[in-house]
Amino acid sequence: MEKTTTFNDSYLKSEPSDFIATNLHQDEKVLSEELNKRKLTLISLASLYAVLIIASFIFLS
Repeated sequence: MEKTTTFNDSYLKSEPSDFIATNLHQDEKVLSEELNKRKLTLISLASLYAVLIIASFIFLS
């Protein structure tokens, strides 16, 4: 019975840190995906502006 109590105690003591580590890893993945989406959006907008500027120079020439 004492082994079970010791196992439960060690499990309860280690669970919060494992939970925090798992949450941090998941948060890191989500933030990384969000950053990649924002980079793609920024690249798309920059490309659109570049095309508009080039088109305006061609149109005005």
